[in-house]
Amino acid sequence: MANYPVEAGLYEVLNRDLTQGLLNDSNIGLSGLLDSLSVNLDVSPKIIPFQFDTTITRTANGDINNIVSFQLEDILLPIDGASVADVAVNLDYIDGIDPSAFKDVIPLGNFIEDYLTNYSHPNDSFEVLNNNLGNALLTDSNLGLSSVLDSLTVTLGASPGIIPFQFNNTVTLTPIGTTIFGGSEFTQFCDINGIV
Repeated sequence: MANYPVEAGLYEVLNRDLTQGLLNDSNIGLSGLLDSLSVNLDVSPKIIPFQFDTTITRTANGDINNIVSFQLEDILLPIDGASVADVAVNLDYIDGIDPSAFKDVIPLGNFIEDYLTNYSHPNDSFEVLNNNLGNALLTDSNLGLSSVLDSLTVTLGASPGIIPFQFNNTVTLTPIGTTIFGGSEFTQFCDINGIV
């Protein structure tokens, strides 16, 4: 890693190259011993301005799964019921995606912060806000996530306010229009036509 060329690009690419190097290095000899290898890179917030990590799982037969996670903290929300939230995002990239298709997370983080702080429906519930955020991320053509992801998961964690306790809501969306809502006490499965 110390000799990896910085100009090569994103940490997702570095992690992918690292897992390939570990499995293919005949001196190490892992390819004949392992079914799969996962490496998680947890990147310092000094480099990316929020918590960020990338996990690559590579099998000996060449299958690759790429997960990117990041978290924004203390975002002000203009909705009733919650005033501050932490946002955790998981990007599950299409297996074996070309490394040039990875998305820079800094514009994604900026999009999320802007979307939440300028949300124009103050009477929406926390759950509706989260679902709308997930849909906005997945459908914004400038972000280009719908063509590169198997799924997108967004978890909003509300600081105690009008809700008198810690509250989290998770939504997972896929590019084909399936939405899975999760809350602290319930799960609903939806498609683009409504609750199933």
